[in-house]
Amino acid sequence: MLLKIIALRHGQSAANAQGIIQGQGGAWPLTEIGRLQAQHANERLLSFSSSDGREEPYFWRAYSSDLKRAKDTAEIALKSQLLLHESERLRLDERLREFALGVREGRSIHLSWQEAEEEWRNERTGASVADVPVREYSEDVATRTRSFLADLIDEVKSLKRKEAPRILISSHGGCLKTMLEGAIGFPEVGKLQNCSLTEIDVLTHCEEETTIAVHNKDLDCWFRLGPLVNSVDHLPQELLQGNEQSLNTLYGALHLDGDDASAAAEGRIPTFQSFKS
Repeated sequence: MLLKIIALRHGQSAANAQGIIQGQGGAWPLTEIGRLQAQHANERLLSFSSSDGREEPYFWRAYSSDLKRAKDTAEIALKSQLLLHESERLRLDERLREFALGVREGRSIHLSWQEAEEEWRNERTGASVADVPVREYSEDVATRTRSFLADLIDEVKSLKRKEAPRILISSHGGCLKTMLEGAIGFPEVGKLQNCSLTEIDVLTHCEEETTIAVHNKDLDCWFRLGPLVNSVDHLPQELLQGNEQSLNTLYGALHLDGDDASAAAEGRIPTFQSFKS
């Protein structure tokens, strides 16, 4: 094995709790539930470390989106020198940000793109097409997360380590889903739960391609889902946002309506034809 990645979705944010689309806008803090979720993730990661048998910290590196909710989750989840050496800082990378969701950011998850556009226009008299905030599509996020993975894999290959290093990635539901499906090539995994853990093994070779092991020509390696996929086993029932039925989907992933940014990015392509040029 070349590398093991553990992907962590951020804990519940204030916007999650209020049903607001976040995207890249606003410094939304974690709720008390979100902080508790991250603490339970920390306990789960420490249990991995205690059963590992290695003397060195469990993670070689830890990366996070630079958005507050993901960064704060990572800092809580990594709170121990058993997980990350004190000399190794949490590395922030913009390529791990959530989708930029343009006019939908800061608005109710129940608004359609058209309704969000209308609200935005009404708030800004005389707005032009040039004023419209940036909106990303799945291909955009797949491209930037693939770039992140390519740089990471190239660096690990250059080290020629005897043992595969472990990496923590703290990011967002839409970004991680698109990395898994769009950048890597796994089948649809659905919506990831707040503070869920997903294991991805990166390998130089694999016997055959399956639904959980895929070869990526662009990155020149294999990716295999580990035992934990969208795992929230470490969270007590009162900290879960899903229901039992939703947890019984492919790989335990969720297909719920909600704040998932990759779902929010879908839909009608805004034309803004009514804007003044």
